[in-house]
Amino acid sequence: MGLDDAFEWFGGNVSTSFMLGSGGADDGLDWQIGTQGAHQFLAYLQYGGNLDPNTSNGWEGDNNEENFVADPISQPHFCNVTVVGAKGQPGGNQPAHGLLGRRGTQFKISHSVITNWNTAGVQLRDAQTMNYACNPGPTLTGNTLLQNSVFFGNTANATDNAASCPTPGVCNCTTTEWFGLQTGNVTDESCNPIDATSACDPTSTLCLPTPAAACLGGKPANCTSIDSSFVNTT
Repeated sequence: MGLDDAFEWFGGNVSTSFMLGSGGADDGLDWQIGTQGAHQFLAYLQYGGNLDPNTSNGWEGDNNEENFVADPISQPHFCNVTVVGAKGQPGGNQPAHGLLGRRGTQFKISHSVITNWNTAGVQLRDAQTMNYACNPGPTLTGNTLLQNSVFFGNTANATDNAASCPTPGVCNCTTTEWFGLQTGNVTDESCNPIDATSACDPTSTLCLPTPAAACLGGKPANCTSIDSSFVNTT
């Protein structure tokens, strides 16, 4: 346990793999100031007995709090990551998101699990973050992706931040619109692998993002769709 984040990136282009964190009072995986890099096979677990009462998140990503459009723009890539919130634990009734993206960040995430977050699985904030993520319409820019991943046990899978876009037309999309445009995500609660009442066969393609369903036949999951340096898994 600690009083800050489990892992933090303050810019740079470092890549990481096989990291496990738990019990940080603040966030699990935190980036800012132009962070790049590819990160695979990571896990973070919240602990309700050690949480910041203001907010604690699985991922918390910023570009630059002093200048949302400062170059280089943060855009880390993540694949095969699990973030588990403290919802339902003693002390776990705190504001918490599986992923909070803000202050002009971009990111690409695939083949991950976001579960048990007290506020929501994901929220994006402020107009610059939204407009990097979406074109008018909205359509996806491709700069900010969260795809082929599994969501279950969250209070909500995606929520909007009303203060981010108070005037119509300022933002190209809302969080929920952006989330609805992603491909391959599974949000069916019957796919909850820790729910004893689940009627879903965990080997069924119904409980896997569509590209990941190929794993059932021994074919690789396509993490390289977001970063060529990733290892494809079977």
